[in-house]
Amino acid sequence: MKNAALVALTLAMFSLLPSCGETLNLPSQEDIDWAGDMVGLAADVAEQGKTALEMLGLLPTYECEEPRGTFVGDIIADFEIEHACATISTQAQGEEADLVTITFPAGGCEIHDTTLAGTITFMYSGGTDRMDLEADFSQLQIDGILLGSSAGYGTCGDESHYWARGAGEIPGTEQAYSMDLTVGLRAGIPIIGGSTILLDGSAQLLSEAGDDSITFENLEYEGGLLPKEGTLIIQTASGHTIRAEFSSSFLFGEAKITIDDYNSVSVPIP
Repeated sequence: MKNAALVALTLAMFSLLPSCGETLNLPSQEDIDWAGDMVGLAADVAEQGKTALEMLGLLPTYECEEPRGTFVGDIIADFEIEHACATISTQAQGEEADLVTITFPAGGCEIHDTTLAGTITFMYSGGTDRMDLEADFSQLQIDGILLGSSAGYGTCGDESHYWARGAGEIPGTEQAYSMDLTVGLRAGIPIIGGSTILLDGSAQLLSEAGDDSITFENLEYEGGLLPKEGTLIIQTASGHTIRAEFSSSFLFGEAKITIDDYNSVSVPIP
């Protein structure tokens, strides 16, 4: 629960009072700590989707108008040359799809400054005018932690889109979750393959007491654990609403946390 702990600690230590002249209607420190934990858990879920999307970069993105068979053959040959520690194979799925399987050794394979172990499957469907990819990372371990998500894209034709879905437990916690995320579009923001990503979508924190619903709106990341821009909203099973609005300037980042009808609490993001 790395994000939750970070947010809770920051909220507890650096809570700022409303501006002069505002009516004081602040939540208790206990509520602030609880909201910080919830925001951190929501950010951890988003991180699972972000990681899955970044893993798409293990293989090149399809270039339109190239025959699918040629593209798949080329990426297999290139991957085997660049990453001899892994095994990669392909299997035709009828005339319209190819299944590419990458298997990493149990001891791990160092790729992009991370240790990968387990198996990934990439299903490529279509080709030339339209290509759809679905990558299954449910059996992939990243630095010893099971990712448990899938991601993919559709490109060429009328539109391009990227997505990530998953369900399981947040690493380091016993908190179950499910998520369904898409990559947002904004001028100047790389969609995939760079250090910046823009997430939208929904998720749930699952428990016997009821499910907490999360909405992600334009969460913009630039390599950090917490977003630099955007909003996440949590509707708890107990009937509370937590809203976290992230913003940043040249010098520092900030999260404005609002619990129900209380005044918001602004906290710096380290």
